[in-house]
Amino acid sequence: MPRMRLLAALLLPILLAACSSPVAEPLVEKEPVQAVAEPAVDQATGMTTIRVAVRETYLFNRLLPGYHEANPGDRVVLVPLTSMYPTDETIRKIEAGAVDLVLSEIPVLVERGLVMPLDPLIQRDQFDLEALGFGVEPMRIDGKLYQLPYMLSWEALYYNKEHFQTAGAEEPQPGWSWEQFRQAAAQTARGESADRIWGFTAASETDLRNRYLYRPGISMEEQLHNKQAVREMLQFFGTIYQSDKSMAPLEHPMDGPGAFFAGRSAMNFYRTSTLNLGRDWPFAYGVAPLPGTGRGMIHVFPETLAIAHNTEVADAAWRFLRYMAGPEAAKVIAKGGNLPVYRTDDLKRLSLEHLPTQPALVEMLYAADWVPRGVGRPALPSRDAIRAVDRALKDALTGKATWEEAFAAYQQAMTGK
Repeated sequence: MPRMRLLAALLLPILLAACSSPVAEPLVEKEPVQAVAEPAVDQATGMTTIRVAVRETYLFNRLLPGYHEANPGDRVVLVPLTSMYPTDETIRKIEAGAVDLVLSEIPVLVERGLVMPLDPLIQRDQFDLEALGFGVEPMRIDGKLYQLPYMLSWEALYYNKEHFQTAGAEEPQPGWSWEQFRQAAAQTARGESADRIWGFTAASETDLRNRYLYRPGISMEEQLHNKQAVREMLQFFGTIYQSDKSMAPLEHPMDGPGAFFAGRSAMNFYRTSTLNLGRDWPFAYGVAPLPGTGRGMIHVFPETLAIAHNTEVADAAWRFLRYMAGPEAAKVIAKGGNLPVYRTDDLKRLSLEHLPTQPALVEMLYAADWVPRGVGRPALPSRDAIRAVDRALKDALTGKATWEEAFAAYQQAMTGK
């Protein structure tokens, strides 16, 4: 059994690679996508076809039977996408009239005029936005709501309880500061060479950049150009790596999640969709909010849907979107061990029954406000800004430069001087 657990721990990073924090993907040229040939409404049967563009179909396949039973006049067809980001493939499918709803990086589609505002439909049908929690309002763009969330994948700090107990260190708590996090990493790091237990490991410079620079209500583009914020980030992680020596270099043979899952590091950032696999880890673990987010504030990636601007079945598309964001779909989501956006006490009980983690975490997730990351901004961060920040951070965390040298290189890349 120990061998099987160790093998599972080593294989988890490979299995979970697709779940790593999202980064902007390049727009890939695709052949024009033709619209579905069949009519939106079949004149003979009266059946309405609703085409939903999604990257993964597993959850939707579980949700569709309930929708079709409640709406026998509708037929939902899933249109696969290769990315959750608005690549040319996604944009051309919308422009060609091949989809009615889309799961994608909605603000970019709003900027291109490819999705419709939902406020008239919400007001007409008196849809209850309050049941979706505080985080819906920040999704508005120029005062209008273009998307509704139905499921959350939240980010957290995982920690190995055994390493904290061995070091006599205080376990992470909601409201922890970044400085408390740094001190805990220094306390829990021990050993040398092959026997080294790292205080903290990370999968990539992108993971660190996303988590440290994120601030509610401020776009990542603004933060990437905020020299003071970037300087503080480089100094912080440079200190952990270069001075404290409590963090593994990014080019370590075993990446951040891999080292954590194998019991070789005390802390790691990861999306808590992995909690469904946590019961097989060969150690006791805990979960806490990310440092610097404030007490009880949850940092999440919401899964959202929007309606294509040129759909011929707007009412049917809105009917399906209401179902996805409402209580019936939320029950299916909770039973699957995921966290629905729609909140009731009954759904909290379902999550407690099906989510294999500490009840205290589920209680916190339902009680706290959630703040969406990556929404409410007009566009994805520019590739040049991402490249400049990530290069500086990677150089500081692989020993290629001091954090001061890395910051100087970042400034030069941003100003061209």
